[in-house]
This record gives sequence, structure tokens and C-alpha cells, in this order.
Amino acid sequence: MIIIGILLLLAVFRLIASYLTTFIQLKMTWDIQKKIRDDFFDNIQSKPLQFHDQTPTDEIMALATNDLNQIGDFIVFGLRFLVEIL
Repeated sequence: MIIIGILLLLAVFRLIASYLTTFIQLKMTWDIQKKIRDDFFDNIQSKPLQFHDQTPTDEIMALATNDLNQIGDFIVFGLRFLVEIL
């Protein structure tokens, strides 16, 4: 009976640790992505009008969305992999 209680306690601890790890990783990723998006937006806003005339909007939007999402995915899965290794 004590062994079952210990196993149950360990399972609950692992569940809480897993949740906290995931939450912290996602929060960190969101903060990093927000910082990158803000920097990207400031950079785009500082470009001369000629840049906006010559650069297709879809290229700018791809940089702002797809590339940033890939960076976020790398951060989440890279950190998770690193934590699991350690």
C-alpha cells in the first residue's frame, strides 16, 4: 500500500513538473517572439518608402510570421530536448 502511495505521489510530482516546465518554456518563447516582433516592426517602420515600394508585402509578412514561428518552435523544442537530456 505504501509503494502505491509513493508511486502515485511521484506521478503527481512528475505531472506538476512537466506542466511547469512546459509553461515556463512557452512563456519564455512568447516573450522572445514578442521582442523579435517588436524589433522587426521598429526596423520595418524605420525603412524608407522606397524599400516598401520595392519589397513585396508577402515577403515582409513571411518574415514577420513564418520565420518567427519557426524560431519559436526551435526554442520550445530545443529547450525541451536540452532539459530532457540533462
